[in-house]
Amino acid sequence: YRGGMISARRNLFVRSAVVGLALFAGAGLVGCAEVRDAVGDRANEAACDAVEPLATEVGNQVAVAAADITVNPEGALTTLGSLRTKVSALAVTTSGSVSEALTSVDGALGELEAMAVSVRDGGVISDEAIAALTERITTSLQGAIGDC
Repeated sequence: YRGGMISARRNLFVRSAVVGLALFAGAGLVGCAEVRDAVGDRANEAACDAVEPLATEVGNQVAVAAADITVNPEGALTTLGSLRTKVSALAVTTSGSVSEALTSVDGALGELEAMAVSVRDGGVISDEAIAALTERITTSLQGAIGDC
């Protein structure tokens, strides 16, 4: 009978240790998640500090590039490529709706690039199509600024 009592105590100890470790690990994961969220929030704040100046730059330069698409497609391509590089670099440092807005800007810049390539290669693009993309860029940039 004594051997059974020791075995029962050992089983109780093992179960208690397992439950304790599980609770400790769970608390640790919660702590890690809180740290990860805090670090992510701070990184997003730092990236947001760069959103407004970039939005101003993109807004100014995209207007020039859009006007150049039909008269100087090579110049437009250079400008749009530079803007896409900056926007996509910032998009990966943000999260949530800010990242989504910047990704939308990047996509619209890519569509403007495709239009410039088409014009360069002899195609014709409507002013309305260019205006629609510049409006989408403006709206997405405003969203990114607002979400920061």
